[in-house]
Amino acid sequence: MIRFFFSEENNTFIIKNILPRLSEFTRIDKNGKKEAIASNITQLAIVIAPKPKPDWFLLDKYLCTSQIKKFKTIIIFNKTDLGDLYNERLRVYKDIGYKIIYTNNKFNNDRVEILNELSGQTSVFIGQSGVGKSSIINKLVQKKTQLVGKLSEKLDAGKHTTTTSTLFTLPNKAMIIDSPGVRNYAPYFENASDILNSFVEFKKLKDKCHFSNCKHISEPNCSVKKALKNDLINKKRYESFLKIYTLLEKINSSQY
Repeated sequence: MIRFFFSEENNTFIIKNILPRLSEFTRIDKNGKKEAIASNITQLAIVIAPKPKPDWFLLDKYLCTSQIKKFKTIIIFNKTDLGDLYNERLRVYKDIGYKIIYTNNKFNNDRVEILNELSGQTSVFIGQSGVGKSSIINKLVQKKTQLVGKLSEKLDAGKHTTTTSTLFTLPNKAMIIDSPGVRNYAPYFENASDILNSFVEFKKLKDKCHFSNCKHISEPNCSVKKALKNDLINKKRYESFLKIYTLLEKINSSQY
């Protein structure tokens, strides 16, 4: 966090000191090192849409970071006027405790609901390119402040209209950051145990596993695997867990 001093004489800002970071939203860079995307945030606003087609694995990776960093989290399903709302898939996230808000750019009655969730928080808007993060922010600030692009017809994907992160302050003491869209994201973990704690539906079961250090992969008498077999844990979410665990092992092995 940077503290500025404003000089009226020459209309400039001067950095007086740099305060410690209270939080970091991070990822793994191309060298396998931790990279900060945003700092001093309290909430992730994850935006998905029917087009481009939702990347559920990307959503799960964002949620892992959110759990580890103890951020508040909302999932915003944008472009509801385009058709498929993926209700069955989104119900999985609602059932494990995540707030979901449906919106589109044609109606304004959902603006209040989003503003209520953002109130008093510093939120970073994240998601795939083309899901409409900038359109939502334009609606929230009630100005056309961010450029809005069209989907690539060939790839059915966004074109990275937003290329830099921008901070906005709202009257309800909310600060929001519009971040560039992504097509991939790798969460940063200090160790493998972070992954076990990043899936909320695993937490209430891990103490029932036979082994205290159970990885929920191949160990006998694993309560998570039993819940999976009995359809008490979503199979797609468990597949995301395995992919993330494998990803971390590959990154760790490449560093030695």
